[in-house]
Amino acid sequence: MDIITNDEVAVSGRVDPTLSFAIDTTTVGFGTITSGALRYATSDTNGSGSAPGNGDPITLTLSTNADDGAVIELRDQNTNATSGLYSTDTGTTLASAASTAVSAGTANFGAYGKNASGLTIAESFDHDSTADVAISTTFQTLASVAAPVSNGSLDVSLVSAVAGATPAGAYSDTLTIIATGKF
Repeated sequence: MDIITNDEVAVSGRVDPTLSFAIDTTTVGFGTITSGALRYATSDTNGSGSAPGNGDPITLTLSTNADDGAVIELRDQNTNATSGLYSTDTGTTLASAASTAVSAGTANFGAYGKNASGLTIAESFDHDSTADVAISTTFQTLASVAAPVSNGSLDVSLVSAVAGATPAGAYSDTLTIIATGKF
């Protein structure tokens, strides 16, 4: 009888870390903002007097195999180094505010997440009046996930308003949105 002393086979493999993050549009707009009502940004840049539907104006999609998930962060990059929509014509800023604090007749601007699938919107940006915050010039958590995710998504909405005395002009801002895997 033959006895085999080497009857085990070592098997190994590797799964590389992955992170995929997509922003479906990089230009949105409010159109003409008037003092009597809220104005919502839309992906066609015309804006709307009512909150946009699902998938508008910005949809973020995230996939990662990070064991502890990922975080999506947002920050405001106003030309004036403050937070809000800025007019180079007038030197005026429509200051950032919590999305639920933006109201007709006030000059401000806010952002919030909605329509999340596979991701959790941060309490500070869920548009529910509980601990909502203004966009900042430093990164803030917009959404997260605590485990690997495939095609997690959420929409980002923007709302603005102006006061009757808000100077006329073109107002703009740049939002930076990043995703970081928690490997």
